[in-house]
Amino acid sequence: MEILGTFGHDILVGSIAPNEIFALGGNDRVTGLGGSDRIFGNTGNDVLAGNAGRDTIFGGRDDDTILGGQDDDRLYGDLGFDIIAGGLGDDVIQGGTLTPESNPDTEGNWLFGNKGRDTLIGDAGEDSLWGGQDNDWLQGASGDDVLYGDMGSDTLTGGEGNDIFAIGRLSDSRSTGGETPADADRIEDFSRGEDRIELLGDLRFTGLAFTVEDGQTVIRDRRSGQFLATVQGVTDLDANDFIPLTEVEEPDSSQASTPSPTPTPTPTPEPEPESEVTPEPEPEPEPTPEPDSEVTPEPEPEPTPAPTPTPTPTPTPTPTPTPTPTPSPTPALITDPVYNFVSSNGVFVQEVPEGDSGSTTLTNYTLTRTANAVAEDVTLKFSTLQGGGNVDLLTGGDDYNDTPIVLSFAAGETSKVVPFEVFGDTDVESDEWIWLEIESFSGSGQVGTTQSDAPFKILNDDTAPVAPAAPTADDDGSYTVNVGETLTIAATTSLITATPDTLDLLTNDTLGFPVAAIDQFNIGSHFANAGDDLDWIGGGTLTVNADGSFNITNPGDAGTYTFEYRIANSQGNDTATVTIEVQEPPAVTDDSYAVNIGDSLTVSTTDSNDILDNDTVGTPAATISSFGGGSLGDSVTANSAGNSVSLAGGTLTVNADGSFSLTNPSTTGNYNFNYRLENSAGADDGTINIEVTAIAPTATDDSGYLVEPGKTLNIAKTDTNDLLDNDTLGSPVSTLATFGGGNLGGDVTTNAAGNAVGLAGGTLTVNGDGSFSLTNPTVPGSYSFDYQLSNSGGTSDGTVSILVGIPPVAMEDGVDDPATVDNEELVVLMSDPNGQVYNASPFTAFGGLLDNDSLGFPTASITSFGGGDLGGSVTDNAVGAPGVDFAGGKLTVSSDGSITLVEAFHIGTHTFSYRLENAAGVSDAEVNILLLP
Repeated sequence: MEILGTFGHDILVGSIAPNEIFALGGNDRVTGLGGSDRIFGNTGNDVLAGNAGRDTIFGGRDDDTILGGQDDDRLYGDLGFDIIAGGLGDDVIQGGTLTPESNPDTEGNWLFGNKGRDTLIGDAGEDSLWGGQDNDWLQGASGDDVLYGDMGSDTLTGGEGNDIFAIGRLSDSRSTGGETPADADRIEDFSRGEDRIELLGDLRFTGLAFTVEDGQTVIRDRRSGQFLATVQGVTDLDANDFIPLTEVEEPDSSQASTPSPTPTPTPTPEPEPESEVTPEPEPEPEPTPEPDSEVTPEPEPEPTPAPTPTPTPTPTPTPTPTPTPTPSPTPALITDPVYNFVSSNGVFVQEVPEGDSGSTTLTNYTLTRTANAVAEDVTLKFSTLQGGGNVDLLTGGDDYNDTPIVLSFAAGETSKVVPFEVFGDTDVESDEWIWLEIESFSGSGQVGTTQSDAPFKILNDDTAPVAPAAPTADDDGSYTVNVGETLTIAATTSLITATPDTLDLLTNDTLGFPVAAIDQFNIGSHFANAGDDLDWIGGGTLTVNADGSFNITNPGDAGTYTFEYRIANSQGNDTATVTIEVQEPPAVTDDSYAVNIGDSLTVSTTDSNDILDNDTVGTPAATISSFGGGSLGDSVTANSAGNSVSLAGGTLTVNADGSFSLTNPSTTGNYNFNYRLENSAGADDGTINIEVTAIAPTATDDSGYLVEPGKTLNIAKTDTNDLLDNDTLGSPVSTLATFGGGNLGGDVTTNAAGNAVGLAGGTLTVNGDGSFSLTNPTVPGSYSFDYQLSNSGGTSDGTVSILVGIPPVAMEDGVDDPATVDNEELVVLMSDPNGQVYNASPFTAFGGLLDNDSLGFPTASITSFGGGDLGGSVTDNAVGAPGVDFAGGKLTVSSDGSITLVEAFHIGTHTFSYRLENAAGVSDAEVNILLLP
């Protein structure tokens, strides 16, 4: 349904079906209702609402409010200051035009994604983007933009200009990030010195924790522990990159010649709108749009000027003359020192036993600084906020000395060891945590971002009395061993270096008290004591030891096997089952294939000759993991199974299941490559040989080509009788390479395809695609020449026959020409038993039908006659046939033009037609005969 507004102020409401609504001029209010609508605001300050359905809305010029409503909408502000809210669904919201490169929107826009996975795109103006709920993508484009990801894991791309990325606390329990790194916002293109990060709520720079991982900085909230953002490609963030800025005390005048300027804070924009903003249409001529949440930004304060240093007054000189002092050089500007913690072993969290008594001073961390190495005191405090309520914490004064630590850095000193005093005890308790962080500086120091705090995990080293208890055994495995090899599992000494398939049998068991050990084991009904041997199924030997270690020597057969062991102490015993996978590595056999050039070789897993059919795939069943080498170059591991590469000018694809294809090879020859067959037991490499062969062409002679002198014979490639149409072109597809011989002279290789030569007084041109032409021949006759087809498989010659002919022209007979003296009428006397045909005047024997005809080349003759008084058509009666009924008698017509009419008795004029024909064409003429008494 199409709805068209006026150039005034309109209220336009669509139907529940899909609509196209054009608001035209004026300040309009448009509601789409149901269906997937297309709405165009055009000029004026419009309010455009899509409601239900997948709507596409264009604001047009001027300042518009666009509301997507339900479902997945595409909303475009076009030109002017626009407020655009997506509502529900996964929306695409673009503040500017569809072609920002050629028609940019320089006015700022407010874009709200609300619910759903939305894409928000600004334009050339200063735009504000609010992602709302769920995981959104915000793109500021050009201009100085503000990007609020809000809830969900959002991707923030500022684009050109000085952009602000907003992260932080939304309430006491919610933030713009979440509990895992995957919940954090991703800042794609942060540029230090141009962009800044705004901290929301009561969050300040000192409330952040930073870690640098894989070339990016991860930002967390110290208080909640939540992950707020990852800043891609940036590893050296400091306080100057954040809003509000951390105030820094001015350095002592003895430390630097120039005071540090006070940074200027930037205001924080107000909160984002609610997620659903579908309006009800009201009959107001000029509605004023308002989003559900207030988004009016506070005015930006004037920047605070940097303090001006007060000059030191010059003392009044004494009367006593003094030497003129040599002026000291002006000191260079000194940047602020940046402090980070560095652990002694490179591990982020230091784990330290608490001890049983007294105190221990830990020196696991060093505080380092860069830049200005001036004299400065750094005060460290203890914090528990980083635990977020998820870990047990140390108690100050009880577990550690909670007196703030003051480190005094001398001028030029770049690091100091951090002394941390821990109190020991014999209490059985959980491991407990504490964090050291920088509280203040006596000078102009700044907290760094590489490691801004020092976490300690104080390990409980006390044990409670153990009550006697029976052991509990848990099943183990699977362990793996190859046929003919040995599996040795040693007693586990470290869980850090161990893996599940190397743990001994007791690691996952509860050993009780006193500590249980293995006392016996069995394979089926065969039992042995710990330390003894049992014959393994299918060959080999099993030995199980009391400490949980065991070995299997030289198993003979692949498969899945089990044995049992028993652990026991004075309180009882328990039994568990161990699963062993005896594996067999694969063994390959080389394969060979052939394919014609230009064809495709496809081998599927159902074919009897796929790559794996003659291989031993082992246990577990091996698959092809990679291929390469040989004619492909590189090594067997160069290409993963399933990939496609070039071979012999075609495309080779090798799959893990042994199927493969070589599509459309274009060069002949013998090619090979290697493949790797692999399972968890091992790998083996095989070779595939493929011969790409060619098929020679077969040429078939061509004839039936006819051209008149002075005209042109032109046979195109698209014609059904070009020279190649009746040929077998072979593989690769052959072309016409040369021509000659016959009436051209020379042989078939004398002239290259595409050349022009003389033939029949005209010009012959023969092309490689089988097309040819004979232009303006002047000499009638039958002509021939040869052509040669060629490909990499061989050659074949064919002969072409062309007739340069003149078609005949038959002239009417038995009709008197008044312009001549003679009477050309033909007469037959009824009384003449021979049926002789005569000229009327002078009365002489008729010379035949051909006397007045042009017989052409080759010489034409009469081929048939009929029609007229004979009935039918000119082709009904063959020449030379026995007399045909005509005028009551019998008419005979010969190919040389002679005719007779005998026994006729119908007095009067009678007619028939004859056909004159040669290889160049046909011509028909009428004959009039007067039968006289």
